[in-house]
Amino acid sequence: MFKHYFILIFVFLGLWSCAKKEVELPIIPVSGLTEIANHSQIWVFLNFDEKKMKASVNKNNTISTTHWIINIDKRLPMDEVVPVLEMIRAKRDKKSVHSADGMQNYLSYSNSKDKNISLFPINTIQYLVLDSMGYEDLIANYGNDYFIHFKETGFSFNKVDYKMESFNASLFDTLQKKPFHFFFDGTIPYQTYLEKRVLLSSIAPKDLPVDHTEYIVKH
Repeated sequence: MFKHYFILIFVFLGLWSCAKKEVELPIIPVSGLTEIANHSQIWVFLNFDEKKMKASVNKNNTISTTHWIINIDKRLPMDEVVPVLEMIRAKRDKKSVHSADGMQNYLSYSNSKDKNISLFPINTIQYLVLDSMGYEDLIANYGNDYFIHFKETGFSFNKVDYKMESFNASLFDTLQKKPFHFFFDGTIPYQTYLEKRVLLSSIAPKDLPVDHTEYIVKH
């Protein structure tokens, strides 16, 4: 079986190159996994189609018997990123005689704290796109659960608006053990999504019941 170790090093300003194209990785000051055996990589580039940002995927080197490291340009909006992630999940879930159990999918980011490239596992995460009506219906059904919604100008926590810098550990100081749901506007950049998602994993109580479905809201 093909195996090798992936020793991650710091790349200046989070730029990774593939076939003379560049991916600007999200820059996040949070430690993460930095070494993994037996992997192949997927590249998601930023392109423009009539001045609109579009995702372009290079997944030709993926091997079903390896872990997959997904390198996504931080400037892409979540509207473009989520279909790519769902396509990758579907590809992973499609079993074949060459598949191997226990293989994981990871998102990469430039770790500005430790000066390396780190990985965030996403195997347990599923994404669901909602329109405004679906969003309001879902919020109403949650009753007394916690929900946080990231927007371009900040975020709301149980429908109370905050500035983005208020998303820190103190937000969780008085929380009870109730389900916690994550929402993102489809227009926010991937940088914002992954930064907040990685930060949540590092500051939230370990016993906080986080919903494995994450919602992308299209207005």
